[in-house]
Amino acid sequence: MSLIKRLSPSLHHERRYPLRWRQTTALAAAVAISMVAGCGGGPETGQVGYVEGFLGGVMADEPRAALVGRDILSAGGTAADAAVATYFTMAVTMPGGAGLGGGGVCLVYDPQKKQADAFEFLPRAPVREGAKFAVPGNIRGIFAVYARHGRLNWADLLRPAEQLARDGHPVSRALVRDLNENAASLRRHPETARALRIAETAMSEGTPLRQVALSAILSSVRVRGAGDFYQGTSARQFVAAVRQAGGTLTGEDMRAYLPRLQVPLQAKAGVDTVYVSGGGGIVAGRVWAMLHDGDRYKDAPPDARAHLLAEASARAYAAGRSTAGEVAISPEAGSALAAGFDPSRRTFDANRSVPTGAAVAPASRNGASLVAVDRFGQMVACGFTMGRPFGTGIMADGTGILLAPADAEFAASQPAALAVVNQSTNQTFLGMAISGGSPASLAALPFETRGGKMPLDQAIARPRLYDPGNPDIVYHEPSMDTVAITRLRDLGYRLHDVEKLGRINGFHCPDGLPRRPVCQFVNDPRGFGLSASADW
Repeated sequence: MSLIKRLSPSLHHERRYPLRWRQTTALAAAVAISMVAGCGGGPETGQVGYVEGFLGGVMADEPRAALVGRDILSAGGTAADAAVATYFTMAVTMPGGAGLGGGGVCLVYDPQKKQADAFEFLPRAPVREGAKFAVPGNIRGIFAVYARHGRLNWADLLRPAEQLARDGHPVSRALVRDLNENAASLRRHPETARALRIAETAMSEGTPLRQVALSAILSSVRVRGAGDFYQGTSARQFVAAVRQAGGTLTGEDMRAYLPRLQVPLQAKAGVDTVYVSGGGGIVAGRVWAMLHDGDRYKDAPPDARAHLLAEASARAYAAGRSTAGEVAISPEAGSALAAGFDPSRRTFDANRSVPTGAAVAPASRNGASLVAVDRFGQMVACGFTMGRPFGTGIMADGTGILLAPADAEFAASQPAALAVVNQSTNQTFLGMAISGGSPASLAALPFETRGGKMPLDQAIARPRLYDPGNPDIVYHEPSMDTVAITRLRDLGYRLHDVEKLGRINGFHCPDGLPRRPVCQFVNDPRGFGLSASADW
């Protein structure tokens, strides 16, 4: 694992194509910036409409952000370019899960470079003990993805988000749901309530929302680069606002923050290679390894898979605590994790440390995710977290940025991403990211789609469950099969139902990109996101 070196804010001025926008109508009109007429011969690189035929696709938890990403692909941008524009738009249109004050993980596969990268930029506590607010990671993390895999001009990729924040946008159903669910807690913070228009009555879809302070921060990051937020004018403004809110953040905390560039966890599955991100991907990878070991998931009767998934997730979480960083998902690691597993009885032992009292449901809607794939098969899958929905609920005055808690427990519901490719033929087949719930929920999807030929939308819609090991409780969605619930109870599990366990966005191209552009782009039905793809 290595730290990404400090990236020059001027890096994006070199060898990047400027993005030129066409006027669009309806929802997409909100993100169009200006129309630059071509000089004949059709659109050029950087102009929306440049790509003809299959574009790839963008999946995101917020619809307007997905449309912005789609236009980037249309202009000839890479999946990384689309992910950058989609993220910053989502920071405006879905700040409770993807705000600038949070962090996340991204997994990138580039078939042209034959390279896979994992980026970890989760929120981190400042050096001073007892800190109230975390150091944000999203801006520098997303810039790192761009610097390594982007193509278009950085400033142009941020322009749609800046304009939406400055001029306002009609709030989507996704944001309305988040705001109304958390209105009571957000109302306690005057700056937050004012900036997000939290009133005594529920907000309605389509209500206009302007975030002028946030647009100013985005403008600085767009013009001066990501470094400005960590060691420039924006950094000084942000640190002062955090300290005014009662935090202990310092300029050195901001300057010292660096995203981590990691080699993704990977394992072979026949001719496929499975990649998973760091962060919550460690749990997802371990569960996948146990399910893959000896074709355990494939050979398990459908009514026995709930027990297998519950025990696998409990063991994966426990391994994360006990092995101090051992993250292998090799066949040997899968066999070791599965040692002693019995399909007919419970074998996991939580060392008798199970807390007493009522079960506390996990944050099922914490965070947001996006996935982008371009026509050449480059794939970016990212998950974001604010620690809790809307973080602390406190907004740094004058910045429009919600603050993530420094003491949040990120382990149980860390965002995660997963991809399946064929390294020999250099084709991309599957890419997914999850936010909220448990990263373990990603692990079974490759078996269902690549192995079991189940359509990805059906696989993502299926009821979820997981056991974090401590507390030793199976959290499950109420729609889970009653036979499976009864079997788990008979095996001695404690159960707790949760309305929705996270959201997954993803794509599946059964014949592989770029060879055959026949793909399924899927949003989780548990949210109100959008999958955007088009033939121009």
